[in-house]
Amino acid sequence: MGAIFKIDRKNLLDLMAKRGSLSQKELAEKAGVARASVCNIINHEKYINSTTLVKLSSALGVQPSSLLLNKEIACADMEDNSMEKMDIEELNKEVDRAKDKRIRIMRYVNSNLRYFVKELTDDDKEYDLLYDKIYRLLSEYTAGCMEKAWRRLESATEHMEDEEHDDD
Repeated sequence: MGAIFKIDRKNLLDLMAKRGSLSQKELAEKAGVARASVCNIINHEKYINSTTLVKLSSALGVQPSSLLLNKEIACADMEDNSMEKMDIEELNKEVDRAKDKRIRIMRYVNSNLRYFVKELTDDDKEYDLLYDKIYRLLSEYTAGCMEKAWRRLESATEHMEDEEHDDD
């Protein structure tokens, strides 16, 4: 079972109203979740899993943390496994920074790599081979940056789930 989150129902309803008075059905369709799920979240349950959290926040155009009732969670540091308090908004910012880094690098690559590789190679075959290798390496590197940020967020949510279950 994945991490679960306590939802701020009032804020969820406010966001739906701000987005043109979205109905439960419209939000469900936009988020790609079952209408019954949205109904249960709003009317009965105050907890959702991380997948639903991301889908709803994307559909509403907000950060996942804006839907959470308790925005601060315990997080294990990836390097030494020590516990520290980490604001989930900071983790979201880390993910956003990784996305921005990927976009910046890949834009630069797209605009300058061809010229650079052309200067290093003597023929088209060598050019294609070198260009593909460098492009692939940079793409993998930036994807790795994003993956690391997502793992930190996922690790934090797992610790939150453990704390929620320990309280029961």
